Amino acid sequence: MNTLYKSSIFNTFVIPSNNTSSMKLILFFCLFVPSYLFAQKGVEFSANINPCFSFIINQNDMDNTEYDQARVSIGMHTTLTAGYNFNKYMGIGSGIGYVQLVQNYIKPATINAIEKLQHTSSRSLSYVRLPLFLRISSNPQARFSIYARLGMQGDILLSAVGKESFPITANKPDEILNYTTQVTADNRPYNIYKTFVFGLHASIGTKLRFNDQFALLFLWHVESSISNPENDDAPLFFTSESFEVVDDYGRTKFRKRQHSWNFMTGLSIGLVYTPFANQTSLSNNKRKYRPALWR
Repeated sequence: MNTLYKSSIFNTFVIPSNNTSSMKLILFFCLFVPSYLFAQKGVEFSANINPCFSFIINQNDMDNTEYDQARVSIGMHTTLTAGYNFNKYMGIGSGIGYVQLVQNYIKPATINAIEKLQHTSSRSLSYVRLPLFLRISSNPQARFSIYARLGMQGDILLSAVGKESFPITANKPDEILNYTTQVTADNRPYNIYKTFVFGLHASIGTKLRFNDQFALLFLWHVESSISNPENDDAPLFFTSESFEVVDDYGRTKFRKRQHSWNFMTGLSIGLVYTPFANQTSLSNNKRKYRPALWR
């Protein structure tokens, strides 16, 4: 007959004596191993800012250089991330961010004019970003190490605005168009931009280590949308192609616009905080409490 045994370590558990060793082992792994791994491998937090070149790319727009010519545009995104490091070389992370994409245009006839005489326009898109990425690095104890992130993101549309600025000689005020609030004659909302956009991103560069907890990141960042950020009604507002379909019911004309891409590339600067980097193991944590004779 099994007798009851009260564990000296886990006072709240009463277990059969012939299972005492196995139960102790299981409880040890359940209670202590997660904290051991957490201390040894740990979490990593970062704050990143990325001023970058910004592009809204569409083949129809590129073919429209007779009327609008794309100019260098500057966008940005910022993110706060939290990740878990499986080991010192690899981990995963996620977070939240804000993205501002801009594409500027100019009428070719006014390119060489002074700024007040130029006829320009722009599109500006802003998103809330939800990233998911894999972190890869070389030796984290080195002063400089290679650091990279590869992943995907989901962008949730916040705003979509177009602006046209006329030369001073036109004597016209700037025109601003909010693409998210446009409606038809019968008060139906136009679907110009999609609410959610899926994309991919990659960053690679160097990590400058200050100490076990803090480091700076200098990364070259590239990202692109994969799903089309524009919706069904975009051809009504932007450069598009006209098609005519003829069938047994008659002729129908409609407009079609090529797939668009949100693209950004530029320098990403980040501050990394690894709170438990110097806690290498459970035994090392306890070592400082042992008498000097047993160290």
